[in-house]
Amino acid sequence: MVTALYRALAGAPSRVKEPVLSQWLAARGREEERRSARARAREEGALKELLRDLHWPGQGWEPELLLVALHTYFAIMGKLLAAPLLGFSYPRQAGNGELEEWLTGLEGHPFFPLADGEEGGSFSWYLKAWTPPLARAFLQLVGRLRAYDHTRRPGEGADLLRPLYYSLLPPAVESV
Repeated sequence: MVTALYRALAGAPSRVKEPVLSQWLAARGREEERRSARARAREEGALKELLRDLHWPGQGWEPELLLVALHTYFAIMGKLLAAPLLGFSYPRQAGNGELEEWLTGLEGHPFFPLADGEEGGSFSWYLKAWTPPLARAFLQLVGRLRAYDHTRRPGEGADLLRPLYYSLLPPAVESV
């Protein structure tokens, strides 16, 4: 999913990509001149590890776009987990258009601009950069969520979402 988000953003027209990247960088105070060399080196090491776990080649990628894709993934997961609580049923084997329409409805819910905080909808950029590979990744993700047994009772102190969390997260991100 992170790979599909990255590729959709990297391939998006500048009118879509540039505002998303600028807003994301500004919201996190990530302008290059404000970061220390040590912080940049630590971040570069973590990004290389993530790229290895995502089975990406070591060249031709943009770290900022990867981080936007990763943050977008986490925002999407929160929204998809909240969807049933807000009255949205996960779509079943929807086509590309139906899935995009369902996600547009979900992103249009009044709760999510509040949940995005200062970013105010910056994590819904993927709808403007929609691609067939992104649709396939969403269908896989929604299928996993639809199949998850939310009624299972965890043991004392156990985390109900732990198995789902570990099945959806790349190993490099789990340990951070």
